[in-house]
Amino acid sequence: MDKFIKKLETENYEIGSFDAFIDESSKLITDKQNITGEEVVEYLKQMPTTYRASIVDKDGNYVGFIGVKNVDAKNEKADIVFMTFDDVNCSDKNEILEVYKNYLYECINIKKYDQKPKKEKSNIIRSKYITPGIDEKTLSIYKEMYPDMPKLALPVTLSMNGIVFGVIGLTNLIRTNKRADLKIYLSKDMVHFNAEFIAKLIDDYLSYAHKDNIWSINYEIGAGQSTLVSALNESNMSYYGTVPFGDIDLVLAGNLLMFQHTPQILTNKLAIQNEVYVDKRIFDTNRDEMSDMILLDDGYKMIRPDLIEDEKLFKSVLKDFSKAMSNRDNFTIPLGDDKYFPQIGNEKYGLYKALKNYSYIVLDKNDNFIGFINILRQDKYKKHCEIEVAIVPEKQGQGIGTIVTNRFYEELFALGYASVTSKVFGFNKKSQALFDQISEYNGQRIQSYYVNGRLWDMNVYTKLNPLVEKVKIR
Repeated sequence: MDKFIKKLETENYEIGSFDAFIDESSKLITDKQNITGEEVVEYLKQMPTTYRASIVDKDGNYVGFIGVKNVDAKNEKADIVFMTFDDVNCSDKNEILEVYKNYLYECINIKKYDQKPKKEKSNIIRSKYITPGIDEKTLSIYKEMYPDMPKLALPVTLSMNGIVFGVIGLTNLIRTNKRADLKIYLSKDMVHFNAEFIAKLIDDYLSYAHKDNIWSINYEIGAGQSTLVSALNESNMSYYGTVPFGDIDLVLAGNLLMFQHTPQILTNKLAIQNEVYVDKRIFDTNRDEMSDMILLDDGYKMIRPDLIEDEKLFKSVLKDFSKAMSNRDNFTIPLGDDKYFPQIGNEKYGLYKALKNYSYIVLDKNDNFIGFINILRQDKYKKHCEIEVAIVPEKQGQGIGTIVTNRFYEELFALGYASVTSKVFGFNKKSQALFDQISEYNGQRIQSYYVNGRLWDMNVYTKLNPLVEKVKIR
């Protein structure tokens, strides 16, 4: 099966999946650089796999590759690696280069190439209570205090008179998206925190992070953490919405409050919704696995792709999936996978792995691939999750997305989920229309995702388990 998936195009050439011609690229490097074996492997490792691509002529013949190395998303620069056979003329090379540079700018905001690095400006925090970095002893103490504490980017230590009372840092830092999630961990030994004081520390940290070229900073917190919620509301962060029953602990399901900040945002003093809780055990069921297959009207079906045993059928589905992924303007993926060059891959990476790991793929009565629906992430108790859905362009507008998503909701609620969330970016108008129709709008995080040459807003939607209407809300 042809593994090349076109993404970019010039008058005479197509630019697409690197892995389709990895052997040819390795040989080209060997010939051009006069290196062999492990040196070629190390050469390829310098280029991030998601941004490198093969180049073929209009007949599908390999002529070279293009990629980047030394990517510095913070300073919006990278080095381009571009290698072709000698018979590719200068005019075509220049056109390929310009098309690829335009892709880098639109998708990951890379503007500079082969420039000497600028001297880093000092990024000192003025607050006397904040020290950049976390020493090993403090890190060990806070990991014991908060077992689920992730690895933090741009971490700082909070201390007063030599006593540490907290740490702050970032997770999910994606510089090409220009965004990150804020994490705040305060000492449990110091229970009486002044909200106004903590708010000032948060503002100082936001300024520190923004100077590091991080644009959009998000914070999600359970409504029951009253002191920290008050501090966030006193700070320059803006409350922009609530995910119902998105905060799950050992016993309770409660509301999850969403805050954000960008350098240009005006603090939004919306009234924060009241604390709402239910005993999460009311959603417990005797099921712990999804159905293998769900039959829909007109012969459509939702099937777990890992259960497809017919190799011929799976290859056919993978081919259709790959074709859809190359049609980025119309095959709507909620998280904007158009940033990357699609690779077929295998069980370890690429579209093959993605397809195998989706919750369900959707097939028609002739077993043609129609789309997929998937749990993108979930809490550890499996009571709240975020989903994504995509339908192939030729089947959009026929109500299939609505049917599939509503049926998936039913399946998740039968498994005991209290609520199901979807996050849809502003460039994805069709998904917005879908979730506007079948779920509850929770709020909008502005300028949250960089792609197609600009920052896009993110819209949050949630569907609640119908049992919520039958139980007493605290």
